[in-house]
Amino acid sequence: VIESVPVNYFIKWISSNVNS
Repeated sequence: VIESVPVNYFIKWISSNVNS
């Protein structure tokens, strides 16, 4: 598994994707 960035960042990206 890739643990380069925190989950917070991933969640933020998902939020942005859903917001679009």
